[in-house]
Amino acid sequence: MSLKLDREDIRILTLLQEDAERPMAEVAETAGLSLSSCWRRVRSLKEAGVIRKTVAILDPERAGLGFEVIASVTLTDHGLKSRLKFEEFARARPEIVECRLLSGEKDYQMRVVTPDLGSYEHFMTGVLLEQPEVRSVVTSIVLRRVKTTTALPLSA
Repeated sequence: MSLKLDREDIRILTLLQEDAERPMAEVAETAGLSLSSCWRRVRSLKEAGVIRKTVAILDPERAGLGFEVIASVTLTDHGLKSRLKFEEFARARPEIVECRLLSGEKDYQMRVVTPDLGSYEHFMTGVLLEQPEVRSVVTSIVLRRVKTTTALPLSA
């Protein structure tokens, strides 16, 4: 169930998506609210699950994980048991930073980051393709990130 966001909530969330370390007094002032009102709204947004957590966003290259691929996975079986087992595997693997169940030709699409091509090759051939639920993997190497954001388009 989604929460109905008003204009002030959207202003607060937009500011926090830009920089979650921004002082709350600055967020309140920019959003046109008192500090106590802003704190209450942020607490309510957290309690409602709109704000799930606050994290640091790392630069993959500087963190030594500059090799990125999009891997499209087809399962051997589309039953619930196979899907749940594959999803459990995907959640457990740190190289897999995003995984989505799809409709269409492929079953899952994953974003995988590793230090280099050799590391990805080892992951794909020695780990991913060894999963009994996996029939095939089509890999697309990311040449350049054109846009990467975690910010949701709240004003849209």
